[in-house]
This record gives sequence, structure tokens and C-alpha cells, in this order.
Amino acid sequence: MIHEESKDIVDIEVVIYSTGIKSRNDGEYRPTKYGKRKEWCKMHIAVDRKTKKILNIIITDSSTGDAKEFIPLLESIENIKVVAADGTNDSNKNFEYCKDRHILPLIPVHINATGGSLHRKLCVEEQLSVIRRRGR
Repeated sequence: MIHEESKDIVDIEVVIYSTGIKSRNDGEYRPTKYGKRKEWCKMHIAVDRKTKKILNIIITDSSTGDAKEFIPLLESIENIKVVAADGTNDSNKNFEYCKDRHILPLIPVHINATGGSLHRKLCVEEQLSVIRRRGR
């Protein structure tokens, strides 16, 4: 028997965001006085743009970069059509992952960056042409 939800395979639009989570509220006194660096957790989250449902969450330490968690967030999600993320996810590896899976990446790219994959280069050129059309 087929479940009602699985009958309608829908293309998903994913939004990715990362943020820090403090476990203590010491303020700035202790790090200033004792020279200790504050540690925190980092939450990387993937959400379905239409339904607002959480699709995946990864918790890491504060030193983990956002771009490194982009692919692990998406691997367990099927039928992704578009993924939107901020510029911290701009990496050749992430653009190639999207290209290989026919996902449209809406990630701001660093315009002055050199090198990179062909797919990322095309995204840079597309973003530059949009900027030029706007007259900026």
C-alpha cells in the first residue's frame, strides 16, 4: 500500500542556515580577565522553504565551518530542486555537489575569487550579469 504522502513526489526548496549557540552566559568578563576563549556549539539547519519543516540538523563545535556541513545536511534529503544558503557556503565542492544532483544553488559567490569549478564559474558570471543589469 502506498502512503498518501509518497504519492505526490514534490520538488523541495531547501534553505540552509548556521548559527552559534552559547551554553553559558558569562558575558565578556571572564574571557577578558582570564584570557579564556568562549566555546559554543554551532547548529547547521536545513528547512523546507514551503512547509517550514526542519529537514536536517547537525550540531558541531564552534570551529567547524559552514561550507563543510553543506553536503552532509543535504545528503539525506531527496527531490531537492533549489538550495538557498548564505555566502559562507561558497565552495567549489558544494557547487559541484549541486551540479551533479541537478540542484539549483542560490549561494552568493565571492566575485573576486579566482579558480574553481566550471559550475561555480558559471554562477559567478550569472551573478555578475544580474549586477550589471541593475546598474550597480
